[in-house]
Amino acid sequence: MKSLILTILLSILINLTAFVQPSKIIFVSPQGNDSWEGTKERPFKTVQKARDEVKTLNKTAKDDIHVYLRGGEYQLSEPLLFTGEDTGKNGNRVIYSAYRDEVPVIHGGKTVTGWEKLAEGTWMADFKGSYFRQLYVNGKRRVRARHPNTGNYFRVNGYDFKHHEILVDKNQIKIFEDDADQVEMIIQVHWSESLLRLKSAGIYGHYNVKNANLSIHPDDAKIFFNRPHPGHREGQSFHFENSKAFLDEPGEWYLDRKNQKILYKPLQDETLENVNIVVPTIENLLVIKGEKENRVNSLVFDGIRFMYSNWKRPGNKPYLNIQAGFFNRSTNQNNTNTVLRPQAAIKATWTENIVFRNCVFKNLGSTGIDLNYGTLNSRIEGNVFEDIAGGGILIGKFVKDSLTSINEPYNPEDKSIVSTGDEISNNYFTRTGQDYYGTCAIAAGYTDNVKILHNYIYDVPYTAISVGYGWTNEDNAMKDNLIAGNEIEKAMAFLADGAGIYTLSKQPGTKLVGNYIHGLKKSAWASPWPMAGIYLDQESGGTYNAPMVLDSNVVDIDYDTGKPLNLHKNRIVLLGNNYFNNPKHEDVEKIKQNAGLEKDFLQLINKLD
Repeated sequence: MKSLILTILLSILINLTAFVQPSKIIFVSPQGNDSWEGTKERPFKTVQKARDEVKTLNKTAKDDIHVYLRGGEYQLSEPLLFTGEDTGKNGNRVIYSAYRDEVPVIHGGKTVTGWEKLAEGTWMADFKGSYFRQLYVNGKRRVRARHPNTGNYFRVNGYDFKHHEILVDKNQIKIFEDDADQVEMIIQVHWSESLLRLKSAGIYGHYNVKNANLSIHPDDAKIFFNRPHPGHREGQSFHFENSKAFLDEPGEWYLDRKNQKILYKPLQDETLENVNIVVPTIENLLVIKGEKENRVNSLVFDGIRFMYSNWKRPGNKPYLNIQAGFFNRSTNQNNTNTVLRPQAAIKATWTENIVFRNCVFKNLGSTGIDLNYGTLNSRIEGNVFEDIAGGGILIGKFVKDSLTSINEPYNPEDKSIVSTGDEISNNYFTRTGQDYYGTCAIAAGYTDNVKILHNYIYDVPYTAISVGYGWTNEDNAMKDNLIAGNEIEKAMAFLADGAGIYTLSKQPGTKLVGNYIHGLKKSAWASPWPMAGIYLDQESGGTYNAPMVLDSNVVDIDYDTGKPLNLHKNRIVLLGNNYFNNPKHEDVEKIKQNAGLEKDFLQLINKLD
């Protein structure tokens, strides 16, 4: 009997030990070695090695697997790929997190060395790497050499549709007329931008009394002169980039692609000894790629800084934004448009319960995070998105595929491909859209039950939050999205025909509640198209049983700038108690106080460098 009791007790003890088994822990450090054991004392060197170790541990893990990244830089030469085999199993999570108060940086940048000083006060270095459009000095963005200089723009004098030429003041081309084929013209077309590669610049034809004629790359012209919307208008703002002739102010740089040189004009206090000059190389930092039957599940990134991603298309192939950063693949004069999706530092497809929290997304060459399709219950919480060339977050499909017109509603029979239940909450977005102005801090396409909550969005050139695509009242995959408690300040700082919050198309059950929008002021360089605090654009609305709801939103906007609420070809919308331009009501202050970052996330603003 004693032997039996002892056996039972031993069995209970073994089972109890298994139940309280501690999490598996892996350490990674830039000073580590991938031939070591991955312990705190002998850490791995690369995140790739830790990922591969996770795959092995997953076979027997009975609890979460923690991968601690020590402070320092983790430079990538190719994207980090995560598949369904690299992530949580049996209800467990795989957590990649910063170790205590340290700052790990995962980046795709390359430090430029070998600088020499030139007589004209510039520095020059050889460069034979990937084409790039951003350069950073000590973590700060520098200006790609431009004409006119930062803060100023020229205006278009007219368009010659017969010859596919753009007319500008002839005085504007004098400094680069002989080198025009290296120059890009970035033109603001109402709610978007077109990056046009010049072919030539000259003074000729019927308009030569005061005008110069700019011809552009034929692939760009095929889209620009045939696309009816966004339209052409005399007086549209533009500037030129990418000529040595424009390198005339400290803080500007120029990439000489012909001779494989970088030129930089340093700021007054910069020396070769106190600067670190970095350019982006790879386009994707993380690719999270599951399959329909094997999603990437329960993968967490916590406290990591993601920096220096690239995007090589603009300047090499046509980039003409049509809306929210999606750019034309094809077009015609009947306004039939197909589009492509911009690149992203983080790309996710077929995922479930992935989390990004307490991270910083900074100095990125296109979109920050792209929850592309098939994403389920993602959570992006408590992060900072700062100084990004394109948008902060894209979520969901915006069109069926690159061969389908953007006006065709997306409504797949298999709803598992629709991004569903994802949440974007308590994030701080500032200075997104720095190169691609018509992108959004947050843009959702055909999504279901997506929640955009308590974000603070400050100083963006176009719409802060955009939900919907398609310009359609037909049934589609969009429904039950919630945009609530967000604070939006200084949106629409540059372009027109957008808003603090903007919606498109039929989306039953979508709610805009308790948002505070203020500080919008129309730029002097923007087109005369409308802008608003809240803009329910074409076919926005729901059904009688599930209307779109607008309630308890506060919008402060100067009527000379735009409207608090703009309704355009709307369907079924239920308007509750919304407050425009500081009415005296007891609910107004309560809504303002409750909007934006919640108490536990207010410190995010201090994370800015």
